[in-house]
Amino acid sequence: MSGMKNSNQNQTKINLEELLEDYELDFGMFTELDDRLLAIQDSYLALNVPERIVLILYAELKSYRKVAKTLGFSHSTVMKHIKEIREKLC
Repeated sequence: MSGMKNSNQNQTKINLEELLEDYELDFGMFTELDDRLLAIQDSYLALNVPERIVLILYAELKSYRKVAKTLGFSHSTVMKHIKEIREKLC
């Protein structure tokens, strides 16, 4: 067993604050064509940091499992966050 590597040792740590800064939305850049995005602006800004990170990564990766692996969360934790995000945005 001592020869086996822990899969968590190979994971890169993600700085969540830097990730959020990279994806910070400037709602002023949206036009009338983007009215659906503007309609959820206040709801998006009300999301907490983990919810924003999960939402951004889910939009990029399109998979609960990929998001979970990227963040080191369980699949069920990502599912829970997505459910809460949907409730807040809809």
